[in-house]
Amino acid sequence: MKLATVVNELVAYKRSLGMRYESTAQLLGSFSNALGDMEIHDVAPAQVKAYLAGRGQLTSLWHKKHSALTLLYRFAMARGYAESAPLPTTIPKQPPPCSPYIFSVDEIRRLMLATDEFNTVRAGRMLLGSTLRIMILLLYGTGMRMGEALSLVLEDVDLPAYLLTVRDTKFFKSRLVPIGARLASELDAYRKERCRLHGPV
Repeated sequence: MKLATVVNELVAYKRSLGMRYESTAQLLGSFSNALGDMEIHDVAPAQVKAYLAGRGQLTSLWHKKHSALTLLYRFAMARGYAESAPLPTTIPKQPPPCSPYIFSVDEIRRLMLATDEFNTVRAGRMLLGSTLRIMILLLYGTGMRMGEALSLVLEDVDLPAYLLTVRDTKFFKSRLVPIGARLASELDAYRKERCRLHGPV
């Protein structure tokens, strides 16, 4: 059976169980794209090794790829699509995790000052310094994940109640995030500026 077909079958199976399966699906999709139109039982250990290595230094991505391929080949062997898994038997030690860093108030202040000079055009649209500034304030003031902050739309922001609604986050859950009066005031000013510039919702 074609590698791409097995990947699609595995992803469909996992999603039928109620899983999003997005990050693993992306890794398996990139593996399938890298190897092209070939049968799963023809995949050689050298090809798997090259995909795992990628480019540059060893990072935690190696282990994420390895975990995804392990799932793929367990799935394939259980259904008779492959007789064995061409995965390496020697697993490199994971690099040390990044140490968390908490910015001081002074560092945050300097970051926000720097956003005043950050006006550039990307993909044909103006990325205003005020957008970067409000993102820094939002992340620092709420502890939200970057993806959660980027996914906010106007209807998720209830300024009179000092609440943000984060929808469909980890484990398919939504939650309310309280904010303070100062952050609410900053968000309100940013909202008015976006409306004036006819920004998207």
